[in-house]
Amino acid sequence: MQLRNSFLRRRRFLAMERKLSSLLIIALTVVGFIPSGTNSHVNHRLAQGGPGQEGTILNEREPNNSGNAATPVPPLTRYVRAAINPVGDVDLFSFTATQGDYVFISVDTTPSTTSRDSSLRLLMGNRVIAADEDNGPNPLASGLAGVRITRTGTHQVEVRENGNNETISEYRLFLCVLPGPVRMEVEPNDAIENAALASNVNGGLINMPGDVDGWRFQAPEMSTLAISLDQTVGAGGFDGVLELIDPMGMTVAVQNNNGERAGNAEFLNVLSLPLTGVYTIRVREARISQGDERFDYLLGICLNGRPLRRAPIADAGDDVGVLETETVTLDGSRSRGLDGEPLSYEWTQVSGDSIPFASGGPLLTFIAPQLPVAALRLYVFELKVTTPFGLSATDRVTVRVSDRFMLRDDMTPHRVLLNLAAPSFTWTTPTGASITRPMTIVTLSAELLDIDTQGDDYSFAAGVTFREKSGKAVLLISNTRFTINDSNYEDSQGGF
Repeated sequence: MQLRNSFLRRRRFLAMERKLSSLLIIALTVVGFIPSGTNSHVNHRLAQGGPGQEGTILNEREPNNSGNAATPVPPLTRYVRAAINPVGDVDLFSFTATQGDYVFISVDTTPSTTSRDSSLRLLMGNRVIAADEDNGPNPLASGLAGVRITRTGTHQVEVRENGNNETISEYRLFLCVLPGPVRMEVEPNDAIENAALASNVNGGLINMPGDVDGWRFQAPEMSTLAISLDQTVGAGGFDGVLELIDPMGMTVAVQNNNGERAGNAEFLNVLSLPLTGVYTIRVREARISQGDERFDYLLGICLNGRPLRRAPIADAGDDVGVLETETVTLDGSRSRGLDGEPLSYEWTQVSGDSIPFASGGPLLTFIAPQLPVAALRLYVFELKVTTPFGLSATDRVTVRVSDRFMLRDDMTPHRVLLNLAAPSFTWTTPTGASITRPMTIVTLSAELLDIDTQGDDYSFAAGVTFREKSGKAVLLISNTRFTINDSNYEDSQGGF
């Protein structure tokens, strides 16, 4: 695995946030160079100081060379630290999986100072489900990608030194149990800007030479990431390359185990992500001249030993129209976390003259400003919702504020022709109507909308505004008495 430290090229962005010593520690962690320590029997739970620090680094429990003594690997295990020692040692680890789950396992023997040649088997009882010797994240290491679980229950992972004649001084076991279904790519997704939204298990196709598939997901800094790539049934010798790009567009790591044969799995494990934000995984064929309908693959993504958490859905509510000086309440309570987690809410105004507002939780409240006669103003607010794990989403809502003498509904101009020569009528008030604020001078505007007069004759006196409960309004345009009814007006879309 070729890992490239993007921090060194971005120190100007991080100098204000971390001391140089902290920066170096994190950079070394990304590429896996911080010593793992001895193979003790103590688990290392990361401090819960932030969403990227969830999960446990587990150490194997010896003896664990039989099914009854297997070291349990619970959910939220970032990885297991273990060793094959003495010669002939066998390590067994147990986990539970449900029928239909996909299992991705890799044995990273990079930390070993002795043999790095491992073998791996996935078992259920005495039955071997799958096995591998040399398709892991580094040469001679082992890995299994995309194994479909057919029976719900307890399964075991068995790790040995491949020749059974040497020790492995230290290795890391990455075990990911991911639920389906498989999310299939939608083309085009060949750039960071149009990368497909990733799920736990993703399916794609390198359908022509030079094709690149991008998958995006959100993650907090300091998270441990395990990415697995494998061909699906019927693939045509796909030799995949994985590239991880951080939220600033810099390459964090590239994986292409050149010692493998085409068609074998690829594994990219990053111990600590450098930044919080949206990451992109790029999948391509190592041989640029290759690619057709046979080059299909499965991509598994595991964050801190668990499936990807999903970003929430932000819902700022429907666009609203109000009159000046009215109280406006925006409600984002329809926002939700897709994994049932609580949300934090943040409101900002992004358009229109600045308005003082109060916000708390999902609600925002303000008083619509007073406007000039026949004026209309648009105000846009953005709601950002965030999960405890740093995943966020935004939504915007538009507030239309009208002067009380301006008729507004759906902003579609109507043409209104009035027959001012019609006979005079006395004022009548239809059921549910109200009369507000008289005025004497008005100007006909293309934005004026007509009320629905179907079945009713509405009579108007000079200098008043008529407004229905539905929010529609008609502005008087003459100080001559007249009636709007089916015989003396015309209404059509399109304006004057």
